Amino acid sequence: MELRLAIKPEFIGKTVLHLLKSYGLSKRQLRKLKNHQAVYLNNQPVVLSQPIENQGQIVIKLPALPAEKYTETSIESLHKGDFLYEDEYLIIINKPAGILAHPVKYHPAPSVREAILSHYKQHSESFEGFYPIYRLDRNTSGPMLIAKYSLIAEMLNFHLKLGNIKKSYLALAEGQIVQQKGIIDLPLGLEPNSFIKRKASVSGKPALTKFQVLKLFPSHTLLLVEILTGRTHQIRAHFAAIGHPLAGDDLYGGKLNLLSRQALHLYRLSFFHPVFEETINLTCPLAGDFKEALLTLRQASGELL
Repeated sequence: MELRLAIKPEFIGKTVLHLLKSYGLSKRQLRKLKNHQAVYLNNQPVVLSQPIENQGQIVIKLPALPAEKYTETSIESLHKGDFLYEDEYLIIINKPAGILAHPVKYHPAPSVREAILSHYKQHSESFEGFYPIYRLDRNTSGPMLIAKYSLIAEMLNFHLKLGNIKKSYLALAEGQIVQQKGIIDLPLGLEPNSFIKRKASVSGKPALTKFQVLKLFPSHTLLLVEILTGRTHQIRAHFAAIGHPLAGDDLYGGKLNLLSRQALHLYRLSFFHPVFEETINLTCPLAGDFKEALLTLRQASGELL
């Protein structure tokens, strides 16, 4: 597999190393490319310190990876509709609620990795690599962005830090949030005597959650939410902290009468593709249980009568 990068005019006179650093590659990754002599300038192998004299292409020979090891589990393989996007460098999967984003050591629970590998195995194909760019809680549904190569993962993580990967969630909170839009600015830290639960704490890490009310029901509020920082359980902990836990989120005080898991779904994903150099936008439809919860609320409020 080859990765082709066009040389832009601003890199004329600068080194190959300078160009590669602009893509967010780490020293470790650059050292690996150097040791494997994997970089070519206009079809000729080059050292990274070589100046670029004219426009053309940088070609990186991506290593052939051994097929990911697959452990048989009870998880169902993914369906065609679960593959929201795929090219030779990355893949986007619609993660169902109830499975982990990534396998955990000594934890038998199924994960997205196993689901992908099961799908590829059924189609007699191998999967290059599994490098998730961000994670979703086990019971949060929605698109997961996964790189197939560590080098692509570094490029995507670079854009994540630059704010070029944007995520918008749909959340169903208990009670009525009358403020139409706002930002929850509460530092978050670990709940005492818990390895998982977070709570608002002055000694915690800064956390900002932006929200917009989409619909008020008599007993709940449907919200569009963006996280401006990336803390564990940020959305769940923030809405619990202001007295509006998510429906189904019993860890944070939510009731289980509508859903058996937190009503949180990554709805919209926008990211800059580091190879194709274009922004990709996609939306992911709500999972069935979330739809049913909204239908129940509409019926209870008399909308569907």
